[in-house]
Parts: sequence; C-alpha cells; structure tokens
Amino acid sequence: MMRRIDRYIIGEILAPFLAALAFLFTLLFAMQMLKGIEVMFGSGVRPFDLARVAGYLAPHFLAMATPVSFLFAVMLAIGRLSEDRETTALAASGISPWSLWVAPVALALVIAAIGIGLGFGPEPRGLSSVRLHVNELIKRNMAGDVKPGVFYDTLKDITLYAQGVLPDSREFRNVLIADERDPEASMLVLARGGLVNPRGGGSMLELLLTNGEIHRASGPGQDYAVVTFQDGALDLQVDEMLRKNRFGLPKEELTPGELQQAAAEARAEGNHREARIFEVARRKRVAAPLASVVFALCAVPLALGRRQRSRGLGAVATLLAYIGYYVLGRAGDVLGEAGRLPPMLAAHLPNLVFLVVGVLLVRRILKAEG
Repeated sequence: MMRRIDRYIIGEILAPFLAALAFLFTLLFAMQMLKGIEVMFGSGVRPFDLARVAGYLAPHFLAMATPVSFLFAVMLAIGRLSEDRETTALAASGISPWSLWVAPVALALVIAAIGIGLGFGPEPRGLSSVRLHVNELIKRNMAGDVKPGVFYDTLKDITLYAQGVLPDSREFRNVLIADERDPEASMLVLARGGLVNPRGGGSMLELLLTNGEIHRASGPGQDYAVVTFQDGALDLQVDEMLRKNRFGLPKEELTPGELQQAAAEARAEGNHREARIFEVARRKRVAAPLASVVFALCAVPLALGRRQRSRGLGAVATLLAYIGYYVLGRAGDVLGEAGRLPPMLAAHLPNLVFLVVGVLLVRRILKAEG
C-alpha cells in the first residue's frame, strides 16, 4: 500500500518537475544567447554550432534549474493533494502524515546525487568547452565580416582597410594596416592581397598577407625603414572581445580536484583570500545540489498548510523561497571568502537555514494533525 502511495506521489511530482525544468532550461539558454547575441548570430556561426553550445551548457543549466523546478513541483503536487482532500482521506485510512515526506525526500536525494555528479565533471568540462568554442566563433565571425572599407575598427590601436573583397570569400585586395599598439614604433603595412585565418592560437587572429611592404618608424627623428615581402603573417590580439563575450566564470570551469589544487597553490603563494574563494566554490559542488533535499522538507508542510487557497500562492512561495536561498547563498560566499566562516559552513549556510525552517514547519504540521 505504501509503495503504491509513494509511486503515486512521485508521479504527481515528476510531471510538473519536468515541465518546469524544460521551461527554465529554455529560458536560461535564451538569456545566454541574448547575452552573446553578437557572437552566436554572427556570420561565421552555423546551426551545428548552436547545437554544440547548447550541449556544452546543458549540464550547467540543468544544475541551476533543477532545485527551483523541484521546489515548484513539490509545492504544486502536494498542494493539489491537500486541496482535493486526498491527504484527509489518507489520514482517515490510518496512514501516517510522514508518508507524504517519503517520496519527495527520496526523489530529492536522487536528484541531488545527479546534480553532484554533474558538478564533478560534466558541468565544468562543458563550461570550459563552450568558452573555447565561443572564442573560435568570435574569430570566425571576425574573419567572415571582411568588408570593403574599414572592416575592423574595434581592435584596440589597430585599423585595417581593404579596398575590395572577393565574393563568397574572406580574401581581400589592396589592404592597409595601421598598427599603433607601440607608440614608440608605429607600423604601416600595405599589401596587394590578404586572407583572415581564424584558427590562430588562443586569443590570436592571424592575418595572411601577400605582395606587400612594411613601413616602420622608431620615433620622432629616428630612422624610417621599409621592408618588402612576398608572404607574411600578422597576429592580432582579440582577447578584449573574448573577455567581453565570456561564457561562465573561470572557477566554474574547474573540477573539485582542480579547485582544491588551485586553492593549495594560492595558499602557497600567500593569497589566502583567493584560496578561500576556491575552497568555497569546491564545497558548493556538493552543497548546491542538496538544495533539492531541504526544499522538499520545506515544500511539503507549506503545501499542506495552503488548503483551499489559490494555487498561485504556490508559485509565489516558490519564488520567495528561491530568492531567500539565493540571498543566503551569496551571504555565505561573502562570509566564506572573507574568512568569517569556514568554507564548509559558508557553502552549506542556506541548506542549514532551510533545514531548520523545514524542521519547524514539519513540527507545526505534525502538531496540527495530532
């Protein structure tokens, strides 16, 4: 009998949970695409690139959306049971109120285990991969945006001009490059032809030039040199654009083992604040997924206490609870990084607070039922 009840409650939770998870995942992905709209909808991006970015970001977005989706699903499912008087019928049948917590908490533990697994490998690896892929897309977009006239005016201290561009090609003719990155030794490059190669290493964009000459002045009153060349290559730094369109944070791209190593290295260098930042981030790989468990403890009594009120209150309670959890999480980060709380306690601060609130709510419901 109890197993059938548990399966029934799990079925009631799973449907809204999956629906909410799909909605939040889509919303997060759309927001990320809008954040990087200049990159993701550039001339060098293909549909397959969007699919790859979505795949790389999937573990991170799932980890972000799962706890709040589960909280909403439990509030909705248990609230419906309460509103339809099914909980009253269960109590009349001699079934303990504790039975309503078994299925949500068991499901929350499974979801938390999956979240921890994502945080120990797929999530940081996915964020690292998306950063590298987006960097290549930025350079590919720049390579595909070659137009007659001043086609790269966003690169710091560099102006590139092309008189003409071959149709359906990144090749251009009669190019002029004014390089003023070094004020003491400005450089002017003239070439008959050129080609942008986006496959330069790291934050480099390679410009291949043919049949040209380099004019270089070392400073006022200094010698003026002219060098001719048949084939040449000029590396352009695009790290400013890469930073502008960065996806994710560096510490989120590290596995727990790498975070521990980074913390040890920072501590050895005497940078204790940075070491604490890495330590808090490492502890949160376990603490954040456990939010589903404490949410289950709080959601069941909140839903039972709703009775015949509007179901919209469940959505409001979900939003307020998640905002409270987020605020506590940020407070824990600040206190942990400042050294006012141990990293373990700082990472689990919102879980501990919600655990206490959940226990108090459970006691109140059990007292009312008794």
